[in-house]
Amino acid sequence: MVNPQRRVSQISREPEVIEAPFTGSGNMVVGTHKLAPGYKFKLVEVELTLSAAPTTGTQNFVLTKDDGVDSAYDNILLSIDLVANAVTSLSLKPGKSFKAVDAVTAAWTNTDGRTYGLIFKYELE
Repeated sequence: MVNPQRRVSQISREPEVIEAPFTGSGNMVVGTHKLAPGYKFKLVEVELTLSAAPTTGTQNFVLTKDDGVDSAYDNILLSIDLVANAVTSLSLKPGKSFKAVDAVTAAWTNTDGRTYGLIFKYELE
């Protein structure tokens, strides 16, 4: 007699985390410091590392969702004054999903000319 039950094995694979790095020592400009893979994606983590904490005035680091369908749906994911908080490193783990037409942008007026590394970590969905 044939056993009607079958065992099906499935290999569970973790989604691949892709990194989009940026480095510099000038201003972070929205048009050049952005993540826009062109596919649905999940923003896993954003890391910012500075050579030293900025000290001049108010310097806000701003992450924004740029909605690719309608700018009315753009929103700020994070805004933090790097001077007031003496930031030298920052890690944000939003775990948020985005449409294929969306982008995540970073902006910062780097008045002190600090050297920085910015990494967007994401998974395609």
